[in-house]
Amino acid sequence: MPLTENEKLQFLRRAMLAGKRSGDTVSLPRHLLGQLLDLAFDDIVDEDWYLARYPDVADAVSKGQVGSAREHFTQAGLYEGRVPYEIGIDSTAYLQKHRDVATSVKEGTYADGKDHFLRSGFAEGRAFTLASGQ
Repeated sequence: MPLTENEKLQFLRRAMLAGKRSGDTVSLPRHLLGQLLDLAFDDIVDEDWYLARYPDVADAVSKGQVGSAREHFTQAGLYEGRVPYEIGIDSTAYLQKHRDVATSVKEGTYADGKDHFLRSGFAEGRAFTLASGQ
């Protein structure tokens, strides 16, 4: 449910008061940063895809431990290197760039380059190419 103008301003005030500045760095308590990211990433998380991709999150949502996929992503998933929506990776180009991953695919550790990227490559900062049309 979208926030009212008053709720937005109250939230921004809480963030302003809780923020600590040091030079070019600002730190916020994690829950406030998560709420700020939740507002900023309003439509970036594909709820159905995220819950299907990350069964542990689906389980936590079903148990009421976390409110939604988007809440999980902005509070924890972003920092865990999780991907918020399906990304069309050019698996062939990815494997050509990352020979170690190609070896892991051949050994059966990963299904393909996209599987590696979603499981760990994104978090590792691996270079990637989007599939044509993406």
